[in-house]
Amino acid sequence: MGKASISFEKKKEYAIESRVQKYATKQAARYRPYLSIKTPEKELVSFGGSAEYKNGKALKVDLTVDRIVSKPIKFFGK
Repeated sequence: MGKASISFEKKKEYAIESRVQKYATKQAARYRPYLSIKTPEKELVSFGGSAEYKNGKALKVDLTVDRIVSKPIKFFGK
């Protein structure tokens, strides 16, 4: 997990935050990534979702990228 910010004036902050949460057992693993990049005016990029892997059986992905274009970009798969 990481978060960094910088400010050149009061209440004008540029920030980036990222993290990946991992939940794992012997049979499966789930990852939940997150990324956000912000300027004082708006959020430039938002990315998040989950990916789950079941040993030898399946991979399920549900990810969303937002703020880059007018509508969110969604990735789904099994």
